[in-house]
Amino acid sequence: TNAYGTFTVNNTNSSSIAGNRNAQEVDTGYYLQADFKGQLGSMPYRGNIGTRQVRTETTVSGYIGTSGAPALTTIKRSYDDSLPALNVMIEPIENVYVRFAAAKTMARPTLLSMTPGGGSIDTTKKTLKTGNPYLDPVRANTMDFSVEWYPDKDTMVTLGVFQKDIKSYIQSRITSVKLSELGYNYADLGEASDVDYDVTTPVNTPGGDLKGFEINIQKPFTFLPGFLSRTGGILNYTHVESQIQYYIGAGDTTTTAANLLGLSPEAWNATVYYEGDKLSGRVAASYRDGYLSQLAPGSSADFWGKHETLNIDAQLTYKINRNLTLVLEGINLTNEADDRYIAYDTAQGNTAQNLLYDYGTSGRQYYLGLRYKY
Repeated sequence: TNAYGTFTVNNTNSSSIAGNRNAQEVDTGYYLQADFKGQLGSMPYRGNIGTRQVRTETTVSGYIGTSGAPALTTIKRSYDDSLPALNVMIEPIENVYVRFAAAKTMARPTLLSMTPGGGSIDTTKKTLKTGNPYLDPVRANTMDFSVEWYPDKDTMVTLGVFQKDIKSYIQSRITSVKLSELGYNYADLGEASDVDYDVTTPVNTPGGDLKGFEINIQKPFTFLPGFLSRTGGILNYTHVESQIQYYIGAGDTTTTAANLLGLSPEAWNATVYYEGDKLSGRVAASYRDGYLSQLAPGSSADFWGKHETLNIDAQLTYKINRNLTLVLEGINLTNEADDRYIAYDTAQGNTAQNLLYDYGTSGRQYYLGLRYKY
């Protein structure tokens, strides 16, 4: 705030003081786990079973800017979670492994999303933008099943199936609530009673289901003749179906089902490589299906998203000697575009209208360099 580097809380400007916030989180965990192994006939197995008991204690403080003196609000809260887990692996055939895992999981919200303040309050329009001190973590019940085959030391073929029952999710929403429900003293904000405000804040949603499968294959082509025996390939494919409930209307029970934000329903990667004594190279293709990137409830444009992409990269290396390597690399060789859209009227049941929001290309990138190892 001055030439001497003094930093103080601004007590005169309500729009500035709202940015001063503090958060503290104390996490305590207790673990109990039992490992086991044995033989089921001729099939060896091993695994573990256990639980984790965790307690989360949060203290968050923030200033709410008003036309008068900003009010400092401090809210303390604690919650407990029991998180059991089971992992089992059995080898029914030599070099074939079957794995199963089940667990209850949780991911705590960010401290920034829980702090009050950070925005301004309009006592005339009765609006407030703030964090949510009573935000619960994202909780889920998960199950994973996979079969893995290792026919030789360089080859792998795996198939995995997974399901996640997401019990709670976090999204930003505009809700009409009383100030006391957010832990605020209405008198501190200049109100004569505990009136309703339109509050923009992160909230917990009912969550939803997520399920899918993934395939991984890695194989060197040693069966080919000549220099082709130095080549190989890596391939993986993932398919995911998700139906997450999002609040889009002003009512407490109005939800719509859509894909999990940031998750592509389909994705795959394919790599072909050559590994010689001196010369090595690889070409990699990466595909990602279109996905929803942002939720903006309260208008006809509830969801924003990004269209599908296919990126191709390549790298070539040459060992000049045991210490020095020449590297040539190409990134985004097809000049794939970053194509983003806004979806209008999907919440009203109309045909999705994906209107252009942003379209840009970063161009192809080429790198030539030397790598020295000692």
